[in-house]
Amino acid sequence: MLVVLLDRSGSLIQGNPPTDPNGYSTSVTKALTDLWPGTMAVIPFSGDTTQLPILGPDTLSNLVQRADLKQKVQDYPIGGDTPLEPAMQEALDLLHQQGSPPGSRVIVITDGNPTGIGNNDGPHQEGAIRKNLIPQYCQQGIPVSAFGLTIDPTTPDGQDANRLLTDIADGTGTSYTNVTGPEDLARQVIHLYAEWQGLTFTQVTGQGSNFPVSIDPFAQQVSFVSFRSNSQYQITLIGPDNQAVTTGVQKSTPPDAHYEIDSLVIAGPIQPGSYTINTGGDPNAQVYVLV
Repeated sequence: MLVVLLDRSGSLIQGNPPTDPNGYSTSVTKALTDLWPGTMAVIPFSGDTTQLPILGPDTLSNLVQRADLKQKVQDYPIGGDTPLEPAMQEALDLLHQQGSPPGSRVIVITDGNPTGIGNNDGPHQEGAIRKNLIPQYCQQGIPVSAFGLTIDPTTPDGQDANRLLTDIADGTGTSYTNVTGPEDLARQVIHLYAEWQGLTFTQVTGQGSNFPVSIDPFAQQVSFVSFRSNSQYQITLIGPDNQAVTTGVQKSTPPDAHYEIDSLVIAGPIQPGSYTINTGGDPNAQVYVLV
């Protein structure tokens, strides 16, 4: 099981500057629902409450459940404080209830220190995470990968947040990455996912708006994962005949502003040759291929 702890605090869109005004953390979480092969839950954390909602867990091979989880992630409101400790506790409880299936893991995506009020303020949360939660995750063998979203390492708050997220990751046997911009989150998560699954996602080198990929005759399954700046840039898969592929390809649904997955689902052998992803002129596009 995969559990994503997704920061929904107000600083994502209202900070000075906002850390994720375009919603990349939302899109990356939705992309994981298209990629992860088992069950997945998302715990969005924000506000002053210690009782947080749990979206899922859903079986992602069920297309209805997958679409429902993606829509709930997309629609969840943003605003308020950052109750990371309650989110980590709920994830631990959920995994315990589910029997902690082999291979279970947790992702934290957040833009700073835990915050709250009263006994749920930042220092109390940090103390509980270090004293209670990290040892419990470690004892149960559940790794927690942490991503800081544009955390400023030159400020005291940023340094404190980096230390806490490093302690969480190191204490559970994984790594912490402070991504320098929301777009970088896509690159880091796709590499981590490939590592978990023992897969090779190859980042494709672009030639302007075109990202060419050579597919050999032995390919049995091919998926192209494209990240874009926003939905104004159209993603087009072009086949070896230099025409847009309109049949035998399955696109991720519903459409997302920042990513698209195109999987070849042709009955029988996949036609070998040069395929191209055209990203419609997006200067910040990233394309990965899994063959």
